[in-house]
Amino acid sequence: MSQKKYVDLKKGRSAFLETLKQCTFRLNPATSTRLLRNLSNQLKKFSANVRKVKIAANAKRDEDLANEMLGCQCFLDALSFEADMWIYLKEGEPEKAWGALVDAEENMALSKRAYDDEEAFSIFQRNYLEMEKLLFPKLKFQSAAFYHDPGKCTICDKKMADCDHIPGKIYFGQVCLEYGFKTMGAEHVALVDEPHDRKCIMVKYRAPGEDWVNIFTGETEPFDPAKEKDDQEHPMVSGIIMTFDFPPGTKL
Repeated sequence: MSQKKYVDLKKGRSAFLETLKQCTFRLNPATSTRLLRNLSNQLKKFSANVRKVKIAANAKRDEDLANEMLGCQCFLDALSFEADMWIYLKEGEPEKAWGALVDAEENMALSKRAYDDEEAFSIFQRNYLEMEKLLFPKLKFQSAAFYHDPGKCTICDKKMADCDHIPGKIYFGQVCLEYGFKTMGAEHVALVDEPHDRKCIMVKYRAPGEDWVNIFTGETEPFDPAKEKDDQEHPMVSGIIMTFDFPPGTKL
């Protein structure tokens, strides 16, 4: 490692740890929405710069540095999503807040896989699962039995069946994932407690002849029989059965 590269990384690490200290003070619901939004934007810019280092390390086949930068990037993204969650809750948008919390959880989990830094994780500690219980009602999730044609590998872009990469494993700062399906469908949808995608939630429900009830707020929403199909005999639910977001780390 060159002296300049070492110095640059040392400066970057110092800035990263200072950012974590700032988040321990400002990343909470008492902070104003304006300052939370500024913090979120600051974290996103920092993450984008770290990503550039990761891409450069990947191009030079420096796997240790690329994986370290992936972990750092995901840590920053997790904090940014948490800031967004508090903003959404303050603005009365609990469904978006839930999505941001799930993104924060997933990014933090990947960061801990890729980034071995006890000091960083001791400075900023979060238990997002406990935060779920405190901030949101107990949710029901939706899980669809999907089928699809063979996809491609995010690492080498070959057909998944023709490459040696393992889905979920980290290679040079990138997570292997099968993607790029040309056809996809669902055989059935079920309500479950442990889904594959925790953004696939039941958002509202209604009893026969009644209005919708929002799961998050408890408020009623008018049912419009002119626009929505009615069922006079069975309860109805409405929610999300699929999201199209790439999981953290799967895009270089």
